[in-house]
Amino acid sequence: MAVSFYISQHAALRYCERVEPGATIAEARAAIRSHAHAIEAAIKVGCCSIRLGCGARIILKGCEIVTVLPAQPKRNGHKWGRKPDFRATRGFALKGASDD
Repeated sequence: MAVSFYISQHAALRYCERVEPGATIAEARAAIRSHAHAIEAAIKVGCCSIRLGCGARIILKGCEIVTVLPAQPKRNGHKWGRKPDFRATRGFALKGASDD
């Protein structure tokens, strides 16, 4: 059985503002509903948010979509948040580095 969900006016406005500028409220609701399968699955398991393919996040509260957050850039250009090792540029010698 499919789980029904409600898209708040606030969420539709935020979608227009943050994901698809220039879209109408009806177009925003239709775009959010196009992800119905993922939204229903997330509601069934109790998730609080869903990341869309464009990187934006839909925030859920129960069976209601309460807001939409914009896509966030990758941290330091790395997919998993790993930071490059800057010790060599700060005067620290790295293991295995020679002073030749």
